[in-house]
Amino acid sequence: MTKKKIDAPVYPDAQLIISREKFCDLLQTQIAKSDELLKVVVPVVQQQNPYYGFGSVGRGDRVVYDEDALNSFAADFTRWNDRNKAIYRTSFSEPESIYYHEYESHISSAYWGTDIIKEYKDDISRLMNHMKSDIERSDLFKCDVVEEHPVTNMIPVLQSPSEKPFKVFISHSSKDKEFVKHLVDLLEVIGVDGKDKLFCSSVPLYGIDLSGKIFQTLLSQFTNNRLFVIYIHSDNYYASPISLNEMGASWVLQTDHCSFLTKGFPFEGMKGVVNGDEIAIKVDAEDVAIRMNQLKDKLITLLGLPQLDNDKWEWKRNQFLERVN
Repeated sequence: MTKKKIDAPVYPDAQLIISREKFCDLLQTQIAKSDELLKVVVPVVQQQNPYYGFGSVGRGDRVVYDEDALNSFAADFTRWNDRNKAIYRTSFSEPESIYYHEYESHISSAYWGTDIIKEYKDDISRLMNHMKSDIERSDLFKCDVVEEHPVTNMIPVLQSPSEKPFKVFISHSSKDKEFVKHLVDLLEVIGVDGKDKLFCSSVPLYGIDLSGKIFQTLLSQFTNNRLFVIYIHSDNYYASPISLNEMGASWVLQTDHCSFLTKGFPFEGMKGVVNGDEIAIKVDAEDVAIRMNQLKDKLITLLGLPQLDNDKWEWKRNQFLERVN
């Protein structure tokens, strides 16, 4: 009996939605960080080996590293690798493009061999070489972004971050639109009440215009504003490729942000580049009122809004929590 042939998955081709120069700069920065990771020395825990002597390692023996140093190195690797993946997912018109999966194919599925640090560093070297290869072939990538000024033949000067206006961007799944509508109502009480201050795709007043294109509109929000991103973490969010793409884009651009966890969604459910290591507002947690007060104060400061009557704020805040819980 002949074996059934299993076709390899076919991933979509895609084009760059940022300039080739910007894409290469992002990869060069990560390559420099990979050099730093490769130079890190993780202490080995010295052990007596009956066959090879004190502190030596024989064939098949597992190298035991200092646990705290190992965990620290693993965390640094994860942050570096997550940012690399976010760059590939957000730089192309298709988050799951062939270029993203080519990068991902160089990552080991698990780290549990005899020398875990060597495995990590082998992965770093492979991924670093892959990024160098992508820089060398970047001139072959499809790209409609104009890199040079058509008249002066010079790279145009972009707005510096300090010149861009602050704006709140709510990153969420459309399936959580009821939660988001209540949040928008609360933000309006604070003074975040115009399209120049708020973008939320599920609320028509703050979303995409009738003639607008979804992807280009989302991209322009990141390009033209200093965004403060509010993530709405839920099972729906992690099932939405568009939502995860927004998360990756904001991570690449190092935007300031805050996270809401919907009712019943656990801290350990936070994944990806914005994960459970960060402080978040869990709407059914005991400290939710304090966290929301901190968010209110931060938004007032960032957007230069007038101070809010405290009694009015507490009434609206408690009303919001009753609705979403």
